[in-house]
Amino acid sequence: MKLDISLDNDELYDGCAITVCAGQKSLATPVVKAIEIVGRNIEYMLRFSRERESITLTGPMAVWAYLVVFHSVLHKVNSVYYDDGRSGVVLVAQHGPAHTVIGQANEYTAVDTKTRRKPTPAELAEILHLHGMWRRGEGGSQADLRHTDLRGADLSGANLRYADLSDANLSDANLSAADLSGTDLNNADLSGADLSGTNLRIADLRKANLFGANLSGANVKYAIR
Repeated sequence: MKLDISLDNDELYDGCAITVCAGQKSLATPVVKAIEIVGRNIEYMLRFSRERESITLTGPMAVWAYLVVFHSVLHKVNSVYYDDGRSGVVLVAQHGPAHTVIGQANEYTAVDTKTRRKPTPAELAEILHLHGMWRRGEGGSQADLRHTDLRGADLSGANLRYADLSDANLSDANLSAADLSGTDLNNADLSGADLSGTNLRIADLRKANLFGANLSGANVKYAIR
């Protein structure tokens, strides 16, 4: 699958202001705001993509756009390639027994899906803080809470929009009034969780366990089941 990062990709830059002068497109939206918009759009696009093998990034665009898109696709497909249209296709990152980013000397092993890590309250607060910065385009990092043990956690009112909570154990957690729109909850355990008033719009709920969950007043419009 090829993913055009240039301004010609209307879906990727939906919500951004783009001007055309002498046939050349330019981004009029401030970069800080554009990072937030593109980050949101690429996550939405990936939610509906069945491609899990490889993605090739291509098209002329500023480095920040490639970084935003790369950050999103890195854990969604097995291989990420780059094609500048001149030198041929180059492998940038690949998942195998261990996840490898080409050009880095170190590797880190993928999380064992049978062992869930339990973040301390301080670690969880820091993850939420950095995620908030990431959403606002102020740096930070997208919340990666895959395979975590969050049983009974109080996340009421938390903004976890576009966070990765796949395979997380959220049984009996308080997620009331939380923003989980666009969040990856694939295979998450939400049994007995309080999801009252929670925003689950376009969230990925495939294989999620919702047995006994309180969904009163929750927004599940366009949620993927």
